[in-house]
Amino acid sequence: MVAIIQRNWRMYRRYFPIGLFFNRILGTTYTIIGVWLIAVFLFEEEILYSKSSFIGDTTYFTYAVVGILFYSLAVATLMNVGRALITEVREGTLISLLLTPYNVLSYFFGVFVEQVWRTLLEFLILLIVSLFLGAELWHISVGNWLLGISFTLFVCFCMSIFLANIMLQMRDTYISQNTLFIFISFLCGITFPREILPSGLRVIGAFVPVTQSLEVFRILCFMPGNHSVLPKLIATGMVSASLYFLLGIVWYKKTERKIISYIFE
Repeated sequence: MVAIIQRNWRMYRRYFPIGLFFNRILGTTYTIIGVWLIAVFLFEEEILYSKSSFIGDTTYFTYAVVGILFYSLAVATLMNVGRALITEVREGTLISLLLTPYNVLSYFFGVFVEQVWRTLLEFLILLIVSLFLGAELWHISVGNWLLGISFTLFVCFCMSIFLANIMLQMRDTYISQNTLFIFISFLCGITFPREILPSGLRVIGAFVPVTQSLEVFRILCFMPGNHSVLPKLIATGMVSASLYFLLGIVWYKKTERKIISYIFE
C-alpha cells in the first residue's frame, strides 16, 4: 500500500492532471450557477416543494447545492479509484504489478489514500463557490461536515472496487462510469427530493449507498425532527456499501484471469 501511495504521489507531483482537475471544478461550478439562476431568478425561491418537509428547514438552492457538492465528491472518488487498474492496463504497467506479491485490497486502498487530498481540494473549492452564491451552509458544524464527507468517501470507495471490475470486463471507462453517474444523479436525490420519483425508482435508488450518505447529511443539517431515522439510514448505507465491496473483491478473482488473457492476446 505504501509503495502505491509513493508511486502515485511521485507521478502526480511530476505530472499533475490539471486539465481534468479544473474541468471537473468548472463543470460542477456551471451546474451550481445553473441551479442558482433557476432557483433565485426564475422561481425566486418559490419552487413548489421548497416549503415541504422533503427538503427540511432550508431553501431549495441550499438543498440542491448540498447534493451537487456530495455528488462531486462521489464522482471524483469513483473515477480516481475505479479507473486505477484499467489505467494500468492502458499504460502497460499491469503486468509488472501482477508479477509483484501485491494485494488487491492494499492496492485500491493505497490509490484511495493518495487521491483523497485532490478530491477534498475540489470539494473545498466548490464549497467556497456555493457560499459565495448564497448557499446557507455557514451554520453546519465541522462535525457534521466530517461525518457526511467520511461516510460518502467510505461508500464510494466500496462502490469503486465494484466499478473497477466492470471497467476491466468491458475494457472501457466512458460508458460504464458515465452510466453510473447518470443513475446516481437521477436516483439518489442530488438536486430534487427522491420522494417525487415513482416508487419503483425510489427502491432502485435505495440500493445505491450514496443515497443514504446524502440523506444522513441532510437530516443532520436541515431536518432535526427526523433524527430518529439516522441509525437505520447509516446501517442501510453501511450494509449496501459492504456488499459492493465484497462482490467487487470476489469478482476481481475472475476479472484478473480475464485481463491477463486479453493482455497477451
